[in-house]
Amino acid sequence: MQLNRFNRAKLGVQISNFDNDLFRVRQHTTKRNELNEFHYQPKIYAIYAQNRTDLGDFVFDYGLRWDQFQPVDNWGITQSDPYGQNVSPQTFTELSPRFDVAFPVTDKSQVRFSYGAFTQLPSFNALFNYQEFGGSSNPGGLGYSRTDAFETGVSYLLNNDMVLDLVSYYRDVDGDVATRAYFIDYYQWQREQRIRTWSSGYVNRDNGNVKGFDLSLRKRFSNNFSYNLIYTMQFVRTTGNSESGGSTGYNSSSNEIYLPPDELRPATGDRTHKFTGQLNYRFPESFKAGTWFNPLLRDLSIYSVYQLQSGQSGSSAPGVPAAYRGRWFTNLDLRVNKSFHIGGSRRVEVFAEVFNALNRRDKTAYPRDFRLEDYIHVTGGVDLRWDQINASDLQRRMRFNADFNGDGILTSEEAGMGALANAVMMDTMDKRDWGFARQVRTGIDFKF
Repeated sequence: MQLNRFNRAKLGVQISNFDNDLFRVRQHTTKRNELNEFHYQPKIYAIYAQNRTDLGDFVFDYGLRWDQFQPVDNWGITQSDPYGQNVSPQTFTELSPRFDVAFPVTDKSQVRFSYGAFTQLPSFNALFNYQEFGGSSNPGGLGYSRTDAFETGVSYLLNNDMVLDLVSYYRDVDGDVATRAYFIDYYQWQREQRIRTWSSGYVNRDNGNVKGFDLSLRKRFSNNFSYNLIYTMQFVRTTGNSESGGSTGYNSSSNEIYLPPDELRPATGDRTHKFTGQLNYRFPESFKAGTWFNPLLRDLSIYSVYQLQSGQSGSSAPGVPAAYRGRWFTNLDLRVNKSFHIGGSRRVEVFAEVFNALNRRDKTAYPRDFRLEDYIHVTGGVDLRWDQINASDLQRRMRFNADFNGDGILTSEEAGMGALANAVMMDTMDKRDWGFARQVRTGIDFKF
């Protein structure tokens, strides 16, 4: 037996040089702040090597990426630290190996596995953030975040037109940006004194993970139709959702600053279930030949995309971010094409697109936990008489809408019921929360 081996190698180099001139004008004066006017050029370098080994049925891809970030010595110079004594910029270097392998199990099935380490720098807004009186929020210690991604899958050929595919994955995220307090201890050479104090800023401290699987059934176009059905179950967990998250707390009993517990919670926007279905159908040219249906429906194509998703986490409870989930979401989009031949390869297509075809309205959660006792003091807890209030007084023009029995006396209970009704109405009837109504677009496409 002869084994054919093929190698395809690839090498890449990236050099990024950022040129920036920064100055800050203080809010309370028009005079420029010379101490914070400077020039800096951070640099990013990257080299990657990749190779593909093809042994016929067995395919192996592997590679290695090297990244380096070099901030500059002067970027931390601010009004509160004009000599850059409270900044210790570091050069960060990361190595990221990656590989994937695929091989057949039977003549109709294939198994694959992949692993990759991916690094990413925080935004420069966080890296070079400026605080006018508190100094830089990043004292040079903010580096790469890292994601280790594992994935395995199996594909099975049901017939010549249909493929069933199952992919499971796990991604471990380490070093996302968050705010925390830290103790600093350094020698201030300009003043010849040692500084020992608490400060706060951005650090790589948030962690999280993503795990789930995708199940898909695909049929390529044959017999005038095709479809693609995808179901995803996914769990996204994190210790923080933003750069300002993960902040420190204060324990009044012990007079200590502490970090919040590193408990993994649902990330904002996390959806557990998601189903997407795509169905395409094209009427053949011979459809209902010899009848009036033929010229009407031949060369007519219908494309549809349907989505069904579980509610995403969003609103927070006290001390528990992203504690509650919204309602399920569903949507249907359609496109209809009608093609006309106008000679040779030329044709005209008339199309119509319908977005939110079911005219879905986003559901607004009905307010909960309203109590009349919380509202009966809107008039100061006293009854108001119509004839004892000046005609220009807002209480007369607005509050007496809640004089339900019309006797000219607005009791505190009536005022509370009116305020409660107004609160419920504002929470449930705001059309800005209803989403986008059905939209229809039409057009003509010329092809020649």
